[in-house]
Amino acid sequence: MAPKIRCRELTGADCDRPVELDAPHCGIPEHVVPPQRAKSPPGPASIPTGQRRPTLIVDEDYDLIFDDESEYEGIEPSIEPGSLVVSATAQRSFTTRHEVMPDVAIAEILVVAAEAVAHGKTTRREDGRIVLEVEQFILYLSPNGKTVIGYRTRHYERTPTQVFSGVPSRFGAGKGRNRDRSHPQVEIGPPKSLLQLQEGIDPEAVRFSSLATHQLAKQLFLHKSDPELPRLMRAALTQALAGGSWTVERSDELGPRSYGLFFEGRKWILDARDSSVILCVPNGDAD
Repeated sequence: MAPKIRCRELTGADCDRPVELDAPHCGIPEHVVPPQRAKSPPGPASIPTGQRRPTLIVDEDYDLIFDDESEYEGIEPSIEPGSLVVSATAQRSFTTRHEVMPDVAIAEILVVAAEAVAHGKTTRREDGRIVLEVEQFILYLSPNGKTVIGYRTRHYERTPTQVFSGVPSRFGAGKGRNRDRSHPQVEIGPPKSLLQLQEGIDPEAVRFSSLATHQLAKQLFLHKSDPELPRLMRAALTQALAGGSWTVERSDELGPRSYGLFFEGRKWILDARDSSVILCVPNGDAD
């Protein structure tokens, strides 16, 4: 079955009709499909400061549509990591999280897929989609196991290759295969209720993501390498915990995913599982 993409993804029209990759339009002549551009050459590993985030790589820029997901029900997934197509959604999740170029995101996601197939866990959900899990990296695949349609991770400052090669996290977040065991390891468990999180959080031990550290450094008018930054971050969090107000920030079928803590014009986002600080922004700026 040939894959198709949504008309709106190609033409910008308000139209969800599936379109063959080489079709001139979706059946409505006004919805003209532009010619395919060549793939961009490999770029630098990170996005240069001050430049607009580049367009995702064209051939893997769109989520594929498969007409009948039920036909894969009960079939053991057969996955070839090297031949997976990486959808726009997965690319965007990776580039946003790790601040890398799209070609790097695709290569890294394929590394995760290979590691998951070799050493991780592979399951098929009730809706037919496949989930690959390895060392707190999660990939969501289409029912036929050919397209990566989603990416999630608990590693906020390291790419998969860094985690797999044992590069330690500056904030103690990782469980890399060769991780230095002299550092205390925080167990990542199921989501906690707000009361459990409040009773168990220790502002002197909680982990900060690299993004939260960068955001706080900017708000405190400090460089992120300033030796005073960790102390001031934890002091600010201690004050927020003592006098702030809470809300559920995000949740899914498993329960709360993160909580929002508001205090003196600042919004903290804490992970519901281990209390780590994911974001810290001026109130109203969080996504």
